[in-house]
Amino acid sequence: MAKIQQLFLRKAKEAWQREFPFLRPVDLKINRLPKGASFLCDNYFATRRVAYFLTFEFNPRRVGEFTISVTVSPSATSPMVESTGPFKPSPTQPGSYLIGAYFGRPMYGWALINVEEETAAFFRSIGEAPPNVGMVSRQDLWRPVSFDLPPEEIVKQAIADINQKLRQFVFSILQIG
Repeated sequence: MAKIQQLFLRKAKEAWQREFPFLRPVDLKINRLPKGASFLCDNYFATRRVAYFLTFEFNPRRVGEFTISVTVSPSATSPMVESTGPFKPSPTQPGSYLIGAYFGRPMYGWALINVEEETAAFFRSIGEAPPNVGMVSRQDLWRPVSFDLPPEEIVKQAIADINQKLRQFVFSILQIG
């Protein structure tokens, strides 16, 4: 499962270097973040006094699922901001949001593997009945057309969906790009 996460991060970095050259990978040295999971846009820091961090947040309990946090930070070296309460994402107001906030959803994420099936297969392999792992709502979780596709194709589809959402919602609200 970690292999598809590594494949995803590598392919996302390659795609973003071509499609979003204003985003560059940064190593934030935060324990829970895998290497290659964070990107920075500081092109507007001189005029707006904020930097933009995009971070892939992998779910530790549902391995293979992730969301993206988008942080407007008054620092070009750290995405840490104090929460000032609920407000709408803006290009200059510091705050940190999950990507769903940019298109009106409290939560939105991507699935690179079928967590429910992986869990059930494990329990069947040890002769136990699978527990009810609580499926995430399909409208809040992007899934490939089929989990039977090769991992490279699943990753390609996920990146295409992410890039479309970034262009349509996030970058337009942040006025970057």
